[in-house]
Amino acid sequence: MKYILKDKIPVPCEDLMEWANWIETENKRVDYTELSNGVYVSTVFLGISYSFNGEEPLLFETMVMGGELNYEMERCSTWKQAEFQHFRMVERVLALQSKKN
Repeated sequence: MKYILKDKIPVPCEDLMEWANWIETENKRVDYTELSNGVYVSTVFLGISYSFNGEEPLLFETMVMGGELNYEMERCSTWKQAEFQHFRMVERVLALQSKKN
């Protein structure tokens, strides 16, 4: 199932061209945080659900690039969840970095 965002709310989109145009032109970033040592956390709207068996659609993804949690990833369903997920992942990375110092 394909989705677009309207006022930060995922809305199903049946029209492939409308969806493709939206994905190509809209800002899909929820948050982005650069941390020390080249590590960053990025949270984005995916536009496609990654859930299975009729579960709630997983439309947002938070991923760590670099450091001990390199490629650590979580997915969720709403913008609000994605904001919290991003915050939580940044806190995890910072906690690991502070243990090393």
